Amino acid sequence: MLKDWTGWTSFALFLFLLVITFFINPNLGAGGLVAFMTIYAPLVFCALGESIVITTSGIDLSVGGVVGLVNVTTIALVGAGWKFLEVTPKGGLYTGGAYEGLPFLLAAMVGILAGLIIGLLNGVAVGFMGVPPLIATLATLFIGTGATLYILPLPAGKIPVSAINWYMSPFLGIHKSIWAIVVGTLVIWVIMRSQFGIYVRAIGRDLTKSFYRGLHVRLIQFLSYILSSLMASIGGVLLTLYVNTGDPAIGDPFTLNAIAAVVIGGVSILGGEWEPIGPVFGALFLGISTTLILSAKIPPWYQIFVSGLIIVSGIASITYLKTRGLSERKYI
Repeated sequence: MLKDWTGWTSFALFLFLLVITFFINPNLGAGGLVAFMTIYAPLVFCALGESIVITTSGIDLSVGGVVGLVNVTTIALVGAGWKFLEVTPKGGLYTGGAYEGLPFLLAAMVGILAGLIIGLLNGVAVGFMGVPPLIATLATLFIGTGATLYILPLPAGKIPVSAINWYMSPFLGIHKSIWAIVVGTLVIWVIMRSQFGIYVRAIGRDLTKSFYRGLHVRLIQFLSYILSSLMASIGGVLLTLYVNTGDPAIGDPFTLNAIAAVVIGGVSILGGEWEPIGPVFGALFLGISTTLILSAKIPPWYQIFVSGLIIVSGIASITYLKTRGLSERKYI
């Protein structure tokens, strides 16, 4: 049915811009495509997590704060271990020298736990306290951003070369960033195909009816925000592996981009609908639009304008397809 094609529309839009990009800059090649996937894998994870929350008719504005918090926590733990909790005389936190602290894997796991604390706060506030998602997640965005600035006021630190080499090396001939996207997408697809996913869509369509039908609405909302933060946290780890440094402002673009990717991917902002591949290619569409603009050497003062036109065109295509699908179903 036509209503099921909206996710594939985002794939078609991505493929269309990809072809144009390679036409403009043939030197990108396979290496350029791998680099592109590595850069935008974190956004894909954020979009996948955000899509679950939006399907419940909620929204998660804390995604960027989670990404930043995971990044600086991981870097601080790698650089100084638990000494990073010691406040320095100059203010901020002690970050030590390179590799004086925890192994990268352990530091990343602690960073993910830090990100999950934001998801826990979101879930409790929205699911159990009834705070509107916009207000709750905006508040936790401030909490996450504040904690990020406290841990690492300025860009600093790095991770071991061995961790970077592991991530950048292929597995079975395929780059690990691509594996991460595939595995992450499959996991979320399985979750949303389960009974939990059915409940998520039911709540998004009509929360009141779902409650009176005996669904555990509060628990499902709680778990949805936990999943969103978990995916954003993993995205923060992937971002850290790519940039090899800590930056308190690194997560700022992710919140709005994740929401835009979900909408371009065909997930209704009103809730109740979910696309299996839409958020993935919605995120990649945003990424390839930026790559296209840079490849076309558009002057900097026009880049934001052109990027906006591309994004609006993508959203308009999705909206048109959905509207046409609804019109066709009326006459079936």
